Amino acid sequence: MANNIAKTEKAGLPVSMEDIEKMAGAGFEEATADSFAIPFMQILQKMSDQTDPGHASYIEGGKAGMFANLTTTKIYDGKKGILVIPCHYSRKFVEWVPREKGGGLRGLHSPDSDVVQNANPDPKNPLELLTDEGNLLKDTRYHFVLNVTDGSPEPVIFTMKSSQIKKSRAWMTRMQNLTMARKDGTRFKAPMFSHIWNLTTKQESNDRGSWYGLFIEGEPTVISDMSLFKAAQEFRDMAMAGDAKISGDPNSPDDSQSNSQF
Repeated sequence: MANNIAKTEKAGLPVSMEDIEKMAGAGFEEATADSFAIPFMQILQKMSDQTDPGHASYIEGGKAGMFANLTTTKIYDGKKGILVIPCHYSRKFVEWVPREKGGGLRGLHSPDSDVVQNANPDPKNPLELLTDEGNLLKDTRYHFVLNVTDGSPEPVIFTMKSSQIKKSRAWMTRMQNLTMARKDGTRFKAPMFSHIWNLTTKQESNDRGSWYGLFIEGEPTVISDMSLFKAAQEFRDMAMAGDAKISGDPNSPDDSQSNSQF
């Protein structure tokens, strides 16, 4: 009986923070960039799987116009918006195999790659390209941002394509034009990750349908928290080094028209 009591008491000893700290980072020794993928932040549409209660990807409470982290399944009110710190930008051409040939993601290519340079305009859509094999090359703009809506930095990626490319260009232009003053009064170009932006969603439409698109509300504010600034810089460095891996695109070009807008 005494031995049983001793074993029970020993098994119930609390783990101290010092014990955990001694093993900081343990278990990830063989993990590489290929072991992780930065979550995609997506604007939900009427036909999104995340808004369909009968679909396996359904997110509880998910509605068209909301922002959704596709990995954590956390959702945010599109009207109220989210607060983000842009950290890095990348443009890729996402190669998709046509559905009639099996479908699926083939790869990502830089704009100056041979695959893109040797591609031809799609007869059905002159704004898109086709490879010699007949695969679609989708012009996609990746925005690496920290979502700081809840106070703590959360790395996510926005993909902007089709009608949203003009939004990407406008946002990049606004960021490019931001300057800050030195002590002597002269000005310098602000780092991309020095400001916090408020992003919201609003409904848009054309002759092909309607969808919710991205909008930037008001002017950005300068980061005042050094820990946030360092976190943004670290995420930017990861993206630049290729450690913040792009895993492709959350939607295929065969998704509904409303989904393909963003």
